[in-house]
Amino acid sequence: MLPQILAVFSRHELHAADGLAFVKHFDTLAEAASLGDRLDAWLEIVDWVRDGGEQEWDRLEALLDLLESLPEVRLRLQTALARIFDETEGANLFAESGMPSARGLFPELWDRLVRVILPEPRDDHDLGRLLVRQFRDNAAPESFRRMDPALFHRFILLVFPIDHPSIDRGLRAAFADGFRLLAAKAQAHGLAADLRARSTEGPRPGGVADSPFYRLPAASEELVLRWSARRTGADIHRYAELWRKEAAACRQALATVNRRLETSGVSVEIVFGVAVIEQALGRMEIMADIMTSAPMTDSPDGPVRNPVHSHAIHVLFCDLASAARHDASVTLLVASSMSLLHRKIVERSGITGRHYVAENRAEYWSMWRAAAGGGALTTFTAALKMVITHLSLPLFVIGFLSGLNYAVSFVLLQTFNFVLATKQPAMTAAHLAEILRGHGEDREPARGRERERKRLQERNDAIAAFIARLVRTQIAAALGNILVVTVGAVAFSFLWLFCTGHTYLSQETADHVFHTLSPLNSGTLFYAALTGVILWLASLIGGWVDNFAVYHRLPQAIREHRLRDRLGRERLARWSVVFSENIGGWGTNISLGFLLGMTPVIGSFLGLPLDVRHVTLSTGQLALACSSLQHHWFHQGWFLLALSGIASMFVLNLGVSFLLSLFTAARAYGLRTGDIVALLVETGRRFVRHPREFLLPPPKGAGDSHGTSHGH
Repeated sequence: MLPQILAVFSRHELHAADGLAFVKHFDTLAEAASLGDRLDAWLEIVDWVRDGGEQEWDRLEALLDLLESLPEVRLRLQTALARIFDETEGANLFAESGMPSARGLFPELWDRLVRVILPEPRDDHDLGRLLVRQFRDNAAPESFRRMDPALFHRFILLVFPIDHPSIDRGLRAAFADGFRLLAAKAQAHGLAADLRARSTEGPRPGGVADSPFYRLPAASEELVLRWSARRTGADIHRYAELWRKEAAACRQALATVNRRLETSGVSVEIVFGVAVIEQALGRMEIMADIMTSAPMTDSPDGPVRNPVHSHAIHVLFCDLASAARHDASVTLLVASSMSLLHRKIVERSGITGRHYVAENRAEYWSMWRAAAGGGALTTFTAALKMVITHLSLPLFVIGFLSGLNYAVSFVLLQTFNFVLATKQPAMTAAHLAEILRGHGEDREPARGRERERKRLQERNDAIAAFIARLVRTQIAAALGNILVVTVGAVAFSFLWLFCTGHTYLSQETADHVFHTLSPLNSGTLFYAALTGVILWLASLIGGWVDNFAVYHRLPQAIREHRLRDRLGRERLARWSVVFSENIGGWGTNISLGFLLGMTPVIGSFLGLPLDVRHVTLSTGQLALACSSLQHHWFHQGWFLLALSGIASMFVLNLGVSFLLSLFTAARAYGLRTGDIVALLVETGRRFVRHPREFLLPPPKGAGDSHGTSHGH
């Protein structure tokens, strides 16, 4: 038989040494006495095919030609694979591979690191472990995904012939059990109290028997039973349609859960449960396609293997291959865990994100007025900050007083509906996520490259338009802040001089202000970028506080407090409304204040050069320094350097906080770095084509259907 094997391989220009290596591995596979030896030999054959380099698929084609030419070789391979499937357990391969881990990030991370560092005991009876060993690096699943469908169809035709059903008996049993386990997993999470309470529109959760998650396992069992009995045609299609109806109802319930997160709050358990259900339903839909696609189809030469059925199998094993690598990879674990964290961040506060973007001229000029008020108030914040930082007090006390000064100022801004430039954009992650959902998850999957390209273009256009509205709103806020805080600081300084007879800042302090704001003579650029990070972090804290209040129904608790008869029901109802409307802003503003105040102190404690530079606060300090120096303020170009520092602060405060928000929203919905770059490139093109959208107020009549709120 060896000469025939080498003759087949020679037609594919394979060297005799390659053919002899294959024969050695193949004989070991066919004659192995134990499961472990068979698995090792099978993996050697897989490596032999893959190690062809650029000729990888040539070796597979040579192998398939060999199986077609030599029935004896084909039968020995089929028998060996049948024994592997009969001796392994594969239900977990279909039901557990790639699913989010309930163990949490750090226990799972520790377990995977230990597996990387220490020798790992083999579990030859777990088919999932075989798949991990077969796809040993992240490139292997992608290579398998790119395989020519016709080539994979030939592989299925030769290795799993339809006239020998015993060959895949063990694999079919694992497939059926995996489908059952996925249905049970979706049911368990779908009927959990938090999800069940949010899966209906009414104030009370529906009955358990009315939930599609409760009915899903029964519909799944009916479908699996008929597939296991090898039913085809109208019989199995009828039960497949019933199953798809329940699966669609489950997805509708998940959509209701996502909508109600805005009013009922979100937790890690809810996000985890939704992610598990989505992945379980997605894999079950792929498996249902296999069960409903006929293995055989008619042809002029009689019944033949159905290529549609082979393609469905290929899709499933591509998914399982990627899942197997995911379960073995430390980096993919961290990435998926961060995706769940980002998803939790952006699932709420979509309305909050929208309030910080002027949609029409009325909102645009309202932003100017609110920014003017913010600039006036920031005058006193900047003046008090200069006093605090020069007190002879312990560092912690200075940091605490500075943070308290900022926090009180920001809460007053919120109370009077004023705005502080660059504070808003860090709150836009939820709205960006809403755009991504609107052009991705909630739509019918795009069919064909053209529709996919059009969908991506619509998404990029929507985000680019949003960024244009955001930038022009922020320019208005920044100019309003800067103009008024400058006038206010100069007026304050001259009033101080008139009342006390000396300038508010000494010459040494004023010179120091000029020096610290220069982008060439200090760390202003780094500090401004760090301030952008702080703005983003504060928005996350505010979102967490708001979500905590909603999830634990604190407004309702205030309204229904046991002292309501003594304090008055109407008064508690008003307090409840005020608390509900402001708790997120309070959380953001107070945390932002103390983050800004304590960062320099923490830097000094750690020996790190940390400081903050915010465009409005720094403008107020610069105006105080200029007015304190009187006619020397323009001396030696220090003012121009400080002014360039102010401009860089605006760009970095705004840019860093926004990019972090965009990254958060993108990671929550699986966008890769290349997708984010494409969004930014599209935004740059839009700026080149329509710069007016980014710089000037919207034209009359644009967006007049929107409200006129601006947030704080």
